[in-house]
Amino acid sequence: MVAILIILRYLHDQPLSKWALNSVSPNAVISILVTTGKTSMLLAVAAGIGQLKWRHFQHVRPLNELSIFDEATRGPWGALDFLYTMRARNGTATATLGAFVILLSLAMDPFSQQLITFYTRNVPQDGVAPWLATATAYDHSHTVVGTDNVGFQSAIVTALLGSPLPFTYVCTTGNCSWPDFDTLGICNTCRNVTADSTVEKFVLRAVDHSKDENGTDAVANVYTTPGGVLLNVSAPYQINTTDDSLPFLIDEGSLITGNVTEAAFNGALSWNGSIITFAVANTSRTPDASEPAGNGINGRKTLVYNPAADILECSIEWCAKSFRNVKVANGSLNDYTVSSVPLTPDAAHSTLDDTFSLNSTLAFTAAGIPDTAFTVAVTDSFDVQGYLGAFFSFRVDPSVDSGLSFNTGLSLLTRQNTSAAVAAVADALTLQLLVGPNSTHHQGTAYTAVVYVGVRWLWIILPATLCVLGGLFLGLSLRLAGRHRATFGWKSDVVPLMFHGLSGWGDLGVDDGREMDALAKGMRTRLARDEGGELKFVKVKEE
Repeated sequence: MVAILIILRYLHDQPLSKWALNSVSPNAVISILVTTGKTSMLLAVAAGIGQLKWRHFQHVRPLNELSIFDEATRGPWGALDFLYTMRARNGTATATLGAFVILLSLAMDPFSQQLITFYTRNVPQDGVAPWLATATAYDHSHTVVGTDNVGFQSAIVTALLGSPLPFTYVCTTGNCSWPDFDTLGICNTCRNVTADSTVEKFVLRAVDHSKDENGTDAVANVYTTPGGVLLNVSAPYQINTTDDSLPFLIDEGSLITGNVTEAAFNGALSWNGSIITFAVANTSRTPDASEPAGNGINGRKTLVYNPAADILECSIEWCAKSFRNVKVANGSLNDYTVSSVPLTPDAAHSTLDDTFSLNSTLAFTAAGIPDTAFTVAVTDSFDVQGYLGAFFSFRVDPSVDSGLSFNTGLSLLTRQNTSAAVAAVADALTLQLLVGPNSTHHQGTAYTAVVYVGVRWLWIILPATLCVLGGLFLGLSLRLAGRHRATFGWKSDVVPLMFHGLSGWGDLGVDDGREMDALAKGMRTRLARDEGGELKFVKVKEE
């Protein structure tokens, strides 16, 4: 047991590679030691019980108890019978302890198999440098406004289509982590301004009854949001003449309309980090079954005009992004947290002045992020403003075919959550910005999976306790056996029975085992010297 404890202490919380015996597992060694210890213990306990039976018959006992003692030395079943029959009475307490140890030894092997467990731990791997992309600036060094940036434009389309942009990183081991970091980003805020917007109705084309026209007037509802965005929403109308040879003039109304502020439309640059402010008026609804909603591509049109507009106003601006708990586990990027920090203009480090040079830069700082300057080139800010302005200026009516070209309005109608779509655009632009012209590598730590050995110490309690009890039993049995020198060392040997048989009984003439057991139960005897001075199992007369 001492050797087992030493090995377990040596292996606990250590890598399996520390185990020097590659051809033999730790479990196998522990199993061998436990089996060896168990066998040695059981041999000693069996010998002790066998020795105690001779002492047991120094007093008057039924002869059949000799067999009960003998069976107890042969294994768990005999030990169980001993415990049930003797029940620690008639001076058999020590032998009962031995039988108890033999019986519980059945559990030593299963318990020992639970001692060692193996688990995988990710440990830092030297010589591997994982990285992820980050940036605190956005500057293509352009001097011309309107330069195409396919990456930004594709990021917007990808986000509006509901496909998240992947995070750019390199982790060759499949398990990596990075320290928290801050980067330049793009943020958004959206709020419902339906109740705060004003509406003005304009009649664009009235029915002229003098020309035999009938139908409804062509009306435009112009909404003005608190941020100054104008949304021109057409209501459905139908103008026709009584002369069937003339065509009908029909408009089914707007389903969703988007527009940006006049300042963004004119390319005005904000000093506070704002890129654009835009609004979306959703005037769509699902038609009732009874409505003649017209024929769509697959029958009835999916959406029709809704006079109750739902207006959402959003702004997109430059900001700082704080990334926390970025990890890759088993080759997949885990969920991480990102918080947005507003930027504050840093006039001292901005190069934009009254001359408005196109190679100027805007500089910002962020609260809680010391010693970090965030910069944006003026031309790049104009370009991003242009991309977003083009995407968020749209009008969709029921006649628009979704298969002709990409349409922001159709995408927003499909996703049915404009706020979430705008947030996805901001996130996608941030991730695209990280791999832009000012991208840097943020170094992390690579981990490799290493198998470790663990010890479940509770499972050692039973084997260790049995070893202690076995040692205690051996000591007690030796002490008790030493008091009777004549039988010392006989143990479970059958030879003494040949020399020291029964005395006081004649030839019983019994051969059947059952008959012998039945007679033995009624034969009272003790191991003592007979009239001739021989040590025999002497017959004791019933009183």
